[in-house]
Amino acid sequence: MIFAPFTGKDNHGGCVTFAAGLLTREDVSSYSWILKQFVDCMGHTPTMLITDQDPALKIAVENVMPATRHRFCMWHIMMKVAKKLPISLQDNAELTSNLYEVAWSEIDEPSAFEEKWTEVINEYGLADHSWFSDMFSLRKYWIPAYFRDLRMSGLFRTTSMSKSENSFFRKYLNWHSNLAAFYIHYESAMQAQRHSYKQLCMIDQTTTPKLKTNKPIEQHASRIYTSKIFLEVQVEIVEAFNRCRTRSMDTGHEEHRYAVDDRSSGVFNVAHNTLSDTIDCSCKHFLKKGLVCRHMFVVMHNIGLNAIPQKYILGRWMQNAGVGVMSNTQTQASNKPLMSEAFRCIAIADGNEALSVSLIAELKRWADANQPQSSTSVNAKERMFQTFYGAKLPTKITIHPPDHVKTKGSGKRLKSTYEKELEKAKKPRRRCQKCGFMVRHDSRNCGKVVEEDSEEE
Repeated sequence: MIFAPFTGKDNHGGCVTFAAGLLTREDVSSYSWILKQFVDCMGHTPTMLITDQDPALKIAVENVMPATRHRFCMWHIMMKVAKKLPISLQDNAELTSNLYEVAWSEIDEPSAFEEKWTEVINEYGLADHSWFSDMFSLRKYWIPAYFRDLRMSGLFRTTSMSKSENSFFRKYLNWHSNLAAFYIHYESAMQAQRHSYKQLCMIDQTTTPKLKTNKPIEQHASRIYTSKIFLEVQVEIVEAFNRCRTRSMDTGHEEHRYAVDDRSSGVFNVAHNTLSDTIDCSCKHFLKKGLVCRHMFVVMHNIGLNAIPQKYILGRWMQNAGVGVMSNTQTQASNKPLMSEAFRCIAIADGNEALSVSLIAELKRWADANQPQSSTSVNAKERMFQTFYGAKLPTKITIHPPDHVKTKGSGKRLKSTYEKELEKAKKPRRRCQKCGFMVRHDSRNCGKVVEEDSEEE
């Protein structure tokens, strides 16, 4: 079956598995089913979902999660640029650089992107190219400019974390496993992931990050953020004091407007509302990632703030964001009084034979009085099931032995000319017994390719 995990990002910036499913087919109905199960498990739909350009998955997301913004992986799209260009432009490094600069920009508004894209496409005569026209028509699914107003959209632009998660699971899972073995291996993988997470939490609690400025606001950030996230915030703080300056300030009755000159990106407008005590920046870095940008740090310094305001500290990036997430925590807490009394009784009877015999007899009497009448009864099994799994025994069995399936791309497909040339270039040369040249053919097909190989020689 096809293993389909849902991957997100934790407060350390690492991979976290929300859920995983098994599919028999990669079609609209299968994708719709697993997305519905995911929504039921999580209790709500995600703000954004990023996938590759699978047409069936695109339809399923639109049907099941109409409120979710579906985003395509930029890396997969941009990797195709070199192959899709006409042969005459494939070696044009300037064109590729211009396209990358326009597509990956996070500071452009949609109108600015469309203007720059059209300018580059027209300059190199690609206006009538079908692939570039298709990608432009799908721009709302992959270009960062169209996700600037979406909260936390800056966390993902590619499926690289999903690829990393796939590599992680390959250490524990293989296609030889049956369903029972798969589940055991999957649990082992989850335990390893949680262990790595606890290690990062321990590092945060026992180490102090190295500061680069003497500003109190940096010290405050080092105490609240995880180590990985603090490094990102620290870059913004350092850049705020080293590369940014206030070019102008417009003081109003309720709002102060600052023009902050960022030598690396340009001028950005920052508004400080004195009534609501809010700060907004035109770069929208806080909206996209939930972290204060360098331009906002400049304004905070100007108004005399020595700490990041609470409203700009998101819980998902804090060191204690994962406290209490384990399901065993509450169970262990509820058992503490019982364990405390049990150990107290044992301590009293320890070393006294008469008290030990009395305690054992009392425990046996209590166990016999409270033992279920029949441990093999249906009700007893149901109670045992519910206690162990924390869920009721299902009245209808919906999981059955799966059929053998093949994933997309597992069969044979026609290779492109580009792939054939790459394979041919990797093939070692040898001396042909017919023509006598050091070539990549043999005497059986010498007459077909000898001229081409001779030219390469």
